[in-house]
Amino acid sequence: MTAVLRPRPSIGSPAAWDYPTFDLHQTAAGLPVWLRHLPSQPRLAMQIVIDAPVTVEDPDRRGVANLVSMSLDEGTPDLEASRFADALDRAGATFGAGVDGAALYVSARFPAWRIQESLQLVADAVQRPVFPDAEIARLVHQRLDSIRRERITPESRAVREFRRRGVAGNHRLSWPTAGDVDTVADLDRAAAVDFHEQAVMPRALAIVLAGDLTDLDPVGMIEGIFDSLAIADERRPAVPLRGLPGPGTLLVDRPGAVQTALRIGRIGPDRASPDWPALRLAAYVLGGSITGRLNTVLREEKGYTYGVHSTLSSQRDGGFVVAAAGSVHTEHTGPALRTALDLIADIATVGPTGAELDAARDALVGVQPLRTESVASLATQVAHCLAEDLPHDHVPAILERVRDTTAAETVAAAATHLRPDDLIVVAVGDADRIASELEAIGHGTFEVIRDTEGAQ
Repeated sequence: MTAVLRPRPSIGSPAAWDYPTFDLHQTAAGLPVWLRHLPSQPRLAMQIVIDAPVTVEDPDRRGVANLVSMSLDEGTPDLEASRFADALDRAGATFGAGVDGAALYVSARFPAWRIQESLQLVADAVQRPVFPDAEIARLVHQRLDSIRRERITPESRAVREFRRRGVAGNHRLSWPTAGDVDTVADLDRAAAVDFHEQAVMPRALAIVLAGDLTDLDPVGMIEGIFDSLAIADERRPAVPLRGLPGPGTLLVDRPGAVQTALRIGRIGPDRASPDWPALRLAAYVLGGSITGRLNTVLREEKGYTYGVHSTLSSQRDGGFVVAAAGSVHTEHTGPALRTALDLIADIATVGPTGAELDAARDALVGVQPLRTESVASLATQVAHCLAEDLPHDHVPAILERVRDTTAAETVAAAATHLRPDDLIVVAVGDADRIASELEAIGHGTFEVIRDTEGAQ
């Protein structure tokens, strides 16, 4: 039998792609409804954005917003929790909710031909949750278990200490989003009911719906079903996120640890900042991929780590810049930290090469079609833009700015937000083995925490 080899197909140019746009409608009561008709996408994706972020919690009830979001689907006056779940299954629908520093979000997916039934279930969960005592107690217990895991997991502990030591003032985001043990343990049904009545019901911001809307009247359906969800008269003011001045190094002792969890960063800009596109490019060059500088040196050349990354996150007024995060071998902790700080300093002074900048632009712009390939991801992106007081089409606008950002702008943004003398270092590892070498690096004030939170 003779094998036949066909010519390899040639690779053509990428197909033209535009970010899907949404149309703004409004219910008779004034609730904004953002719609995107996507033919041949019969499974609809919905997001409800509510002005009930964690920043509005009572300080003595930190974690109640998360508790409410987790328990919205634990039953309505007509359907207890298991029957509500069965009703979702019969409709082919899914339901979820979450909260952050910008808003509370309710998400749902369902077939277009079951939209009436699905919208009613979602509306009942949002407008008429019953918060059963037993379910609230179960969720509180689960959160307390999660807190214990966060405290004993080096990476999670590094995040906790980075927030606690890096955020200035008594800002809510210096504590975990889902709350900590000193307040979660006291949460109950009364706290959930109060937050829902005071913060959720009168604070609707928008509904986002995407999918095949052929022959549907989603605005009319929403008007008739979401009749108790009140529109916010005005947006709650954002609570500025500001950082403590650096530099500083905090070491959390984990006796016997074979790796050290490192986190280096500071408070930075939000997505509305003019610096955001340039800073994204700088962070990508530094550690946005496996080929970034941090991984090239710390992983490939020196073998200190399995991987280190750089990330940005945005709130309504400010954000978090994580210049480097990952775990390194204990015996290499000191050299790894020195090298990471040097690489960050180089990005903030010299900046990326032309080739690095071109590759970063191509990656950040080129991956966007994949991030919007599902209606759920598209609706989520728009919902988060609205929650952060950004235009619904902010994502494509940012992509255009990324394409046009120059090397000089990238260096300037890095020099402002990645200054080594303003970075906080958190290390979670074996203090007996690494404390002296970390202190010798001289990155600002040095502190060691020796506690029992890491004990099993």
